Amino acid sequence: MENINRIFEIKKKGAETATKDDIPMSLNLMVELVNTNPEIQELVKGLTLTGVIELTDINETLNMSIDNGKATYGKGSMANPDFFFRGDLVTIAKVLLGELDAVTAYFTEVVDADGDLEQMITFMGVMEIALDLLKIVPKGEMKTIIPIDTMKELLQAYKEGPEAIKPEHVPQFLNVMAAFINLNPEAQEEIEDSELNIALKFQDVGDFYITIADNKMSVSEQPFDGNASLELIMPLSTMTDVMFDGDAVSAYMAGQITVNGDLSQAMLFQSIMEMLIDKIEI
Repeated sequence: MENINRIFEIKKKGAETATKDDIPMSLNLMVELVNTNPEIQELVKGLTLTGVIELTDINETLNMSIDNGKATYGKGSMANPDFFFRGDLVTIAKVLLGELDAVTAYFTEVVDADGDLEQMITFMGVMEIALDLLKIVPKGEMKTIIPIDTMKELLQAYKEGPEAIKPEHVPQFLNVMAAFINLNPEAQEEIEDSELNIALKFQDVGDFYITIADNKMSVSEQPFDGNASLELIMPLSTMTDVMFDGDAVSAYMAGQITVNGDLSQAMLFQSIMEMLIDKIEI
């Protein structure tokens, strides 16, 4: 009860009041929930997950592992963890309190990560349930740019390979791409002062309409009021290949993509797609 009260105190006063002892306390509380709560037990059933959290400003390293329903926590690093998650104490506290979405933190580069992004997202899913159970952040109020389940599904398909990509993964990929572009400093610099209306037409999936303006990207299934500045027409199989290797140019040269409009805009679209692919292949 003392640990829970401390978390509520930090939540009320702000993550800036967290101390170096509060992060291990939060992880220890999460371990207790994983090992005792039926809902979390069902989520982690058969799961093996290891992660290392590095508090960069205080030179503190913590680890947590889950092995078929049994969670443990410790100080120090570990050999070959599934992922590393690095950030300063306040930022990590915000993530653990549900004030900062881990994907947002990663895309904006306020934290650094290495390893298996899908496993990191799974860890955040466990944390989301824990915050809901403790009534710290009800699940419907969790601040996320992309629902954790959606992100996990896309990453799982991405891990399995091109043959696992289905039509429903295309809008998921485009929405993750929009979130990345709208948050990532490098991507923001890449699209600065650009204005694009891109019609993506998949012969066996459907059409999607992408607007890039005012350093923001949005995705819709509703046609533009006016004309598209760029139209890209391709089958799902070609989009799948591009989603994995980012090489739309080769597909275009091979006649697999029809481009109507400004070719320089197509090159910009490929450039920001490559940035996302590099980011999710951690």
